[in-house]
Amino acid sequence: MADEKTPELQATPASDWKKDAEGTLMELPSGKVARLRRRSIFALMKAGQIPNELRAIVQNFISSPQGARAVAGENFEAMFQLIDVVAKACFVYPKLVDEGENELDDDEVYVSDIEFDDKLYVYLWSAGEVSSLEAFREEQNSSISTAFDGKSV
Repeated sequence: MADEKTPELQATPASDWKKDAEGTLMELPSGKVARLRRRSIFALMKAGQIPNELRAIVQNFISSPQGARAVAGENFEAMFQLIDVVAKACFVYPKLVDEGENELDDDEVYVSDIEFDDKLYVYLWSAGEVSSLEAFREEQNSSISTAFDGKSV
């Protein structure tokens, strides 16, 4: 029986599910806008999009975030590769591709041409951690503006 204060739940229409697959427009730290679709590490593992050499980091992350940080801290290159894999999976438009895959179409960009801050932002967004990153940025911007308010010197 439904509570009088709580509205009755309705199933989400299929069209809304399809819109999620199309992605949403997001402004990235560089100021550029991309259409992104959230893809979890779990979905990428299931789809076989995580290369074998990165699976240990992902499996450690799934079982223990601290363990994954230790592995990633020892192997920055593997972590950069993982960030690229997630970025390629999340970018709907433009589509990200690896260099040498073919000649670029008009809607494609090499993953290496995307600024690292943008790829890291997408990686954290896909993991649901962007809110903490945005709070950190706001704190940094606040500190910088007060440090350079022009009243001293």
